[in-house]
Amino acid sequence: MKLLNEIQYLDGVELNLDQLNLIKRSVLRLSFIPSEISENKKKASIDDWSFQTFNSTFMTLKVNFDRPLLVSQSFEKDTILIEFLQEQLFQSKSGDAVLGGDLKISQKIPRQLGSMEEFFTISN
Repeated sequence: MKLLNEIQYLDGVELNLDQLNLIKRSVLRLSFIPSEISENKKKASIDDWSFQTFNSTFMTLKVNFDRPLLVSQSFEKDTILIEFLQEQLFQSKSGDAVLGGDLKISQKIPRQLGSMEEFFTISN
């Protein structure tokens, strides 16, 4: 059984989370999509992200926003779009097929927390 912090490519090459995070932008592309009805002219964007967990059943990402207090501030939530770029790292839930190219998923983002200093900076 593989450890949670190891990944095995289909060709047998193993990577750990540190190695995977070094090549993360060639594995996934993350895009921030603001809601259509955002009231604030200032927009948030993705500052950085990393893999926290990656194994045969799921992955967990940590996403940092440059202005977290501006994320999903309207009734309609902002969205994160994830594009899978390395199809050999991803397979179907049954494990019998490698996912094809051009696979994208999206998820609504809940409101984010920030420091009081950020709150005063953004509200002025």
